[in-house]
Amino acid sequence: MTSLALDERLRRASPPEAHAPAPAEESAEELAALHSHLGRPALGGVLAEARAKSSRRPRRAERRGLIASGWADLWASLDLQLAASEGIGEDLFRARVPRTFGEIGVERPRAAQLLRLARHIRNRYTALDLAADLGGLDRWAGEIAAELAG
Repeated sequence: MTSLALDERLRRASPPEAHAPAPAEESAEELAALHSHLGRPALGGVLAEARAKSSRRPRRAERRGLIASGWADLWASLDLQLAASEGIGEDLFRARVPRTFGEIGVERPRAAQLLRLARHIRNRYTALDLAADLGGLDRWAGEIAAELAG
């Protein structure tokens, strides 16, 4: 449900202006501070993944330009994939699978933090990265946490 809530916000977002300033990317020190709650082995793994992701090109400003120029094509592709998720909430409910942060005991502040941090865990571009590149991740993480946390 979290991914669906983020997808909805992304779908309602306006395409970025190709030449507008991009939100800053986190420095290595900021990443280490953000993930300081992790134990040493986990922290090392997350930082390695985040470094590998951040070292890839294009950088955020370039990605925003690419996103802006390909916005319609991006959504033409994603809309087909997202259509397949219609009804997933009901399917999860019938299967008695937790669908919200609240159902697994995660409260709002922690849920918002988890949404902001999750994009650093794997060296691949995700919807969380797109939200960050658009400058909406912090706001949307708070909104989604309010909707889905206890």
